[in-house]
Amino acid sequence: MPASSYFIGKAILVSVSMVIQILMLLGFGAIFFGVDMPTDINKWITFTWLTLLGSACSTALGIAFSIVPKSGRGASAVVSPIVIILQFFSGVFLIFTQLPTWMQQFAALFPLKWLTQGMRSVFLPDSFASQEVAKSWENGKTFLILILWLAIGVFFSVRKFKWDRD
Repeated sequence: MPASSYFIGKAILVSVSMVIQILMLLGFGAIFFGVDMPTDINKWITFTWLTLLGSACSTALGIAFSIVPKSGRGASAVVSPIVIILQFFSGVFLIFTQLPTWMQQFAALFPLKWLTQGMRSVFLPDSFASQEVAKSWENGKTFLILILWLAIGVFFSVRKFKWDRD
């Protein structure tokens, strides 16, 4: 099977699943936990491009990284610790500005920090931007950094991906 056919099919499957999960998460959050949804259309536009660009970036980087594990069975043992560490450093579990400066600087090298910061800009009041390291949401910078990581991921995916014929 051509790799392009596989990835197109996989992209459709994952996209549909992602839309369903997002709708459920937002719906349950609003209904059961009282999460206030943004009322400004610009925040929903930001949410949309963050979701699309973040998904594309993560997918490209995941394909590029697929050369690291030696087998499908060992992939989660290699990938999971890296993902958890990046989530920790990127402010997914903790307030980003409360992390040590060196962790903040390290996290700023990776797309997840920027994606989480962008999502905070959508769901938190604008006054919370002052709590960010740069005292603003930096959505323009977030967009550029995610585009850069997407380009890096696509470059390495195209150059390094190959089907294992074993």
